[in-house]
Amino acid sequence: MLGIPMLDSVSWQFFLFTGKLIGKLARDYDKFYLNCVNRCAIDRAREITVQDAFARDCDYILFIDDDTLIPGDTVERLLKLLEGNDQAIAASGFCYQRGYKYMPMVYRYHDLVWGQGDSQLIEPFPDKPFRVSATGMGISLLKVSLLRELERDLGDAFGRDGPGTEDFYFFAKAYKMGFETWVDPSLEATHLGPSEWINSKTVDAMRTRDHKVVYMPEEDGGRGMKGLVQA
Repeated sequence: MLGIPMLDSVSWQFFLFTGKLIGKLARDYDKFYLNCVNRCAIDRAREITVQDAFARDCDYILFIDDDTLIPGDTVERLLKLLEGNDQAIAASGFCYQRGYKYMPMVYRYHDLVWGQGDSQLIEPFPDKPFRVSATGMGISLLKVSLLRELERDLGDAFGRDGPGTEDFYFFAKAYKMGFETWVDPSLEATHLGPSEWINSKTVDAMRTRDHKVVYMPEEDGGRGMKGLVQA
């Protein structure tokens, strides 16, 4: 199942790229479903997709966000990280944050122990796929059989009971269940910003351009990240 939470004013570039991807997945897989949820909180939108995947007896959910362009071979490459690993619940590529310092949305606690130290953003990446504590959900493949186990024991996979983003709540629950998350560092998505595309080809120039943006310690974004203000 392809799940797309529709939260923003979606750009024509997203429709152009994603339309081609939908066509490819429909041709390549006999059992393919598209689930788009809009006008809904992001945690609820993802949970609606999870429940639909349960009802349709899907094997995997590919989540992409409505501001993210992903490579056409994403599913095939992420399946390699999930198949044959009974403890792997999620596999992801990566994309950069839409705000300064435009860091890759890939996070790892010390020794992969959830809550141990700060959730460090990983850069530069290792040369081959590696385990992480959490990642952005905008280019992520989830294994439905392990989602069923997680929800049986811990309730809604993306349910929140405090501040922060739904993806961190999901990965905290996955860690509690003893499941693994993997990232393929060669699989990069493009994040669509308000006026630019953010990827490895543009990020250095954008960091140089916005070098006066600073962190404000008193503002916390909910996942160990700090709020931003123009210096």
